Amino acid sequence: MSELEAGDPVDGLTVIKGTEPDAFTGEVLGVLDDGIAPGLDMIMVRLGSDGGPGADDRIHDVGIWSGMSGSPVYDADGKLIGAVSYGLALGPSTVAGVTPAEDMRALIESGADPVSQMARKVTVPQRIANRLVADGEASQREVESGLAQLRLPFGMSGLSQQRVNKVAKKLDIPGVKVTRMGTAAADDLDASSIVAGGNLGTAISYGDVSYAGVGTATIVCGEEVVGFGHPMMWNGPTGLSLHPAEAVYIQEDPTLSGFKVANIGGPVGTIDQDRMAGIAGFFGALPETSTITSHVTAEGRERTGTSHVNLADWVPDVALSHLLSNEDRVFDGVGAGSGSVSWVIKGERQDGTEFELTRSDVYADERDLTWETAWDLYMALWRLESNRVENISIDTVDTDSDLTRDVVVATIEGASIKRNGTWVPVGDRLRLVAGETAKFRVDLLSTGGAMSTVQVDLPVRNKDAGRRGYMSLVGGNSLWSWFSGRNAPIDKVIERIEDAPRNDDVVANLRLYRERRSDRNVSLEERAPAGVPVNDGLSTRVRIIG
Repeated sequence: MSELEAGDPVDGLTVIKGTEPDAFTGEVLGVLDDGIAPGLDMIMVRLGSDGGPGADDRIHDVGIWSGMSGSPVYDADGKLIGAVSYGLALGPSTVAGVTPAEDMRALIESGADPVSQMARKVTVPQRIANRLVADGEASQREVESGLAQLRLPFGMSGLSQQRVNKVAKKLDIPGVKVTRMGTAAADDLDASSIVAGGNLGTAISYGDVSYAGVGTATIVCGEEVVGFGHPMMWNGPTGLSLHPAEAVYIQEDPTLSGFKVANIGGPVGTIDQDRMAGIAGFFGALPETSTITSHVTAEGRERTGTSHVNLADWVPDVALSHLLSNEDRVFDGVGAGSGSVSWVIKGERQDGTEFELTRSDVYADERDLTWETAWDLYMALWRLESNRVENISIDTVDTDSDLTRDVVVATIEGASIKRNGTWVPVGDRLRLVAGETAKFRVDLLSTGGAMSTVQVDLPVRNKDAGRRGYMSLVGGNSLWSWFSGRNAPIDKVIERIEDAPRNDDVVANLRLYRERRSDRNVSLEERAPAGVPVNDGLSTRVRIIG
């Protein structure tokens, strides 16, 4: 970098369409000391400003686009200067920030990046800003917005646009442009297309549901690859999968910056470094994955799908998207319905012993059945992954869904308590006897007008004599959450999830006051199956007598 001067010519490589790199030209504007982060400078360049053929023409029309990240830039002698990685924060522009090649090369030489703090915004020096405004390359407002990391085209496959918009709100990846993309399994792409200036993909998951980012390779040296010039998620050491990609086209965006739309090929290696100066990895061995499989039947149609997850903490999110995607494909329409879903989660505990969690439930929803059915699986996986007792790994998640457009539910119409051998209706006030088990008969009205009853037993503790509170009989489909707590051992977490109330249960809850009138949830409960999801419930004030 010490040899660079303002006005020096540069050229580079990037892909506009397909897999073959196209050449572009430009000039050096200057070097910002510590422009990206302490110890990590930024080289400022202006690219494609003459509107020449190929990439120069596209850069002139669109500006620096998302997906150019990693595009190598060379000096007049063919030496690698660095990679395009930053652009003006507001509006399309031909001005780019370049991550120095020396810092990127260090990722495969040392496997580490000493930078620990990233500059979210880089101020454009006044002398360069004045020049850009005078030349008509940017407005005063655009140069005042500074430089920001180019947004990474982050594709999600397997979901409709409506679902992508919903699921994308849950993603916590800064600096990405979330779009739909094809499944990461294009058969006609292989590792040979990953060259300096060629497309480079890296994925959190692949298969039916692929979460993948697309940029450009900067350095390909034997079996090693460096690209992007900025992080994917900034995880440091990581285990993402490495993929070839094929650019479909460059989408214009007059308000921010254009972005690359691409198809992703199957995995061909591993990205093991996700650092400030870029991502790095190697061809060959793939990262270990968690495998998500779902089988869905709905009104004569069925499908089985599979997704592979590279990062353990993303298993809940991908499993949610995967089950939702496959159910949507077979159910084929957002709407009301009923169904059953069962799943088996298998994995390994910290001490190497294996575990298995099995659960099934029934569902009914008047607006969006498939969205409703996916959340219990997500919550179970999240409880397992986020436990604070031990590290675990999830190996497989297998689900089986059977869905129908018919909505079948039951509602609680009333309840009686057994007194001296006679069933007495539960009113606004109720007395329970300490040390005894209260027996309730709950009347259910099912869709179609059929009436049925279930019996629910509620043990009452001796030590609660004299206390007051509330008792409720609630349908499982009306419970807000069926499991809480993150500090339990894994075997206890599994037990609680497997034994948690189902949607077709009727649950008795007893909530009593302390002496100072603050609420205490005793939550003594018994359940009885009703066969279909049970809605609503009733509540009554309670006094416990000795």
